[in-house]
Amino acid sequence: MNAKRLSRCQQQLLGKLGDPYRANRIDGACCIYRDFGDVDVEICGGRTKRALYHIFVWRKKPVMKIVERYMDLPHDDELVASLLQQIAQRYDTRGQEVRA
Repeated sequence: MNAKRLSRCQQQLLGKLGDPYRANRIDGACCIYRDFGDVDVEICGGRTKRALYHIFVWRKKPVMKIVERYMDLPHDDELVASLLQQIAQRYDTRGQEVRA
């Protein structure tokens, strides 16, 4: 999906997050997405400076299931990027949970 379909605020967050993230259409809404293999991360909302963000971590196998959810996050790109970095640390490139 073309990042131009994201709002200006979403494009700004996508630019901050960098290459592993991309624009995607999920359930008819433009969102930011990252694929970890067996796990996907979906960042939706945040279309305006007042709009809240919602983050969902989906395990794809054996069936689609939400394994983490963060709702009504303030529109703060630094906060969202930090949370996404913590989520990324929990999952390796094959989507397996990393045990500390």
